[in-house]
Amino acid sequence: MSFGLQVASILCWLVGAVSVIGVLSLPALTDVLSGSAFAVNLLAVLSVLTAGFVVRLRRRLAGYLVAGAWLVPNALTVVLGGSLPLGSLFLVFAIITVAANWRELR
Repeated sequence: MSFGLQVASILCWLVGAVSVIGVLSLPALTDVLSGSAFAVNLLAVLSVLTAGFVVRLRRRLAGYLVAGAWLVPNALTVVLGGSLPLGSLFLVFAIITVAANWRELR
C-alpha cells in the first residue's frame, strides 16, 4: 500500500475517533431535531470509520463515504436554516488525500 493511501486511511480513522467524542457530547436528545442531528452525525462518524477500512482495501467507495460524511451533516444544517459551516479541517484533509490517491483505488 502506498504512503498516500496509508495517510488517507489514518486520517479517516483519526477523524472518526475525534468525531465520536463530538457526537457523544451533543446535548441531551430532548426533541426530534436534536435526535435527527444525533442520528445524522452518528451516520457520518460510522461512514468515516468505514472509509478508513475501505481505503485499506483500495476501493473507490471510500471516496464516496468520506464525501457523504461531509455532505450529509452540512445539508441537514442548511435544511434546518443554519449557515453552511466549513466543517472539520481534518475531514477536509481526509477528502483531499483520498481524492489525491483516486487512481490507486479500484
